[in-house]
Amino acid sequence: VTVRCVDRKPPDAWIGRETGFAPRPRVSPPCATAAERCADFRELETTYSPAAAVSEARRCLQCDLRLGISPPVLPPERWLEFNRVNVARVPAVAGVVILADASRKPTQIKGLASIQAYLSAQLEAGTAVGFFLWEEDRMYTQRESELIQQHVQRYGELPGGGADELDELF
Repeated sequence: VTVRCVDRKPPDAWIGRETGFAPRPRVSPPCATAAERCADFRELETTYSPAAAVSEARRCLQCDLRLGISPPVLPPERWLEFNRVNVARVPAVAGVVILADASRKPTQIKGLASIQAYLSAQLEAGTAVGFFLWEEDRMYTQRESELIQQHVQRYGELPGGGADELDELF
């Protein structure tokens, strides 16, 4: 048996629309000056006046409502684990594939006429890959170049540390 000291209604989730909320200043409690603090042992901060208390209370965002808010639904993970099941789901289309290590750092970025054929060949060769991404794009060489440039901007090096044929291009 649960005993409650106070009957509490659940809070109303409708806060309403209030424009101009963000710039509303915080009301500081009255505070003794430095000279007054040195003179005696009175309280340094006193309570709000009734008007100041109402003004400060109006800034309330009803933080207790956050307990009833469900967590956001995140988009599905884009990285796919490099295995036979996931590679078999990739269609035989032209596009770009990004192969990555276990920490999801790209090691290869390739524009290909058939993504599925390349991934199958890498799987058969036993290439050490943890994850992969793919995207269909008939202009795969252009997209490959864009992704490599983004990688260089982010990591400061070519995919795989620059230890392949791309070194001669850049």
